[in-house]
Amino acid sequence: MASRSLVEEIKGRTDIRQIFEGCFPGRRLVPRGTRWWSCCPLHEERVPSFCLDIDRQRFHCFGCQAAGDSIDLYARARGLSNRDA
Repeated sequence: MASRSLVEEIKGRTDIRQIFEGCFPGRRLVPRGTRWWSCCPLHEERVPSFCLDIDRQRFHCFGCQAAGDSIDLYARARGLSNRDA
């Protein structure tokens, strides 16, 4: 198992917006205030309910309640466990 400090170092070197754009190419992100919004790539929807909080490096979908950090987002996008991600 990866040590906590290694996981924190990986999180510190990644940008959640880059993870989103790499995992979901073609999905449009729209800035609103300090957050970026999109239709959730994890479920079907027509009205954007998915946001990236760049300052906190977190995501949250108000539709399906998915939330987490860059590792959680990568894991969900690739169908991996957090450990494998």
